This record gives sequence, structure tokens and C-alpha cells, in this order.
Amino acid sequence: MVGPPRLLTAPAPHEPAPPLLHPPMPRRAARARTDREPAVPGHRMRRRDLRRERGAAGEHGA
Repeated sequence: MVGPPRLLTAPAPHEPAPPLLHPPMPRRAARARTDREPAVPGHRMRRRDLRRERGAAGEHGA
């Protein structure tokens, strides 16, 4: 290390702040919503329930 030893503290007010390793990124949705998927709360659970009922009735498949 070159120069006098320095205490590991916050930089002095006149020193520029060190650059961030990772700049803050905006949070994005895991999957983009499309027009085919309406934004209805609980529509995935409803689809699963319908699928279960169809399966129990034996309507799916050939």
C-alpha cells in the first residue's frame, strides 16, 4: 500500500465517494405480461382449479 496508513472509515467530506460496484438496477417483473394474460388477481389459481376439475371429469386428453 502506497502512502501513509489510513483508518478504514468513511471518506472525508472533501474526498469523492468511491464508485459503486453495482449501480442500483430497477426491479423488473419476472415475466412480461402480454395481452393474452389479463391482469386479474387470482387468475392463475382459477386456471389451476379449472384444470383440476377437467382432469377429475376425464375431459382432457383424447
